[in-house]
Amino acid sequence: MILQDTRITEFTSGISQPHLPDGVLVRMRDVVKNYPTPDGDFCALKGISADFARGRFNGIIGKSGAGKSTLVNMITGVDYLTSGEIWVGDTPVHELDEDRMAL
Repeated sequence: MILQDTRITEFTSGISQPHLPDGVLVRMRDVVKNYPTPDGDFCALKGISADFARGRFNGIIGKSGAGKSTLVNMITGVDYLTSGEIWVGDTPVHELDEDRMAL
């Protein structure tokens, strides 16, 4: 997967995890993040979809400004999506309000 010249690389941890439906811990669907600028919106993430499996390490590699930190901020709820969905386990991060994000 490429995030504006950013690659997500998956590494196997070797840790055995209980079998969960399809083994996915983080699911992203059509994630978009735009930042307003005086010249118009800057698109930091454009339609990103990915699944991150339990028991795996994932590396995000890319040049400065490619969207690596923005992606992590979206997954962890530090920042809000412009559109799309992010699920961590059974939690819809994209639907959390500020009070629930702080927990």
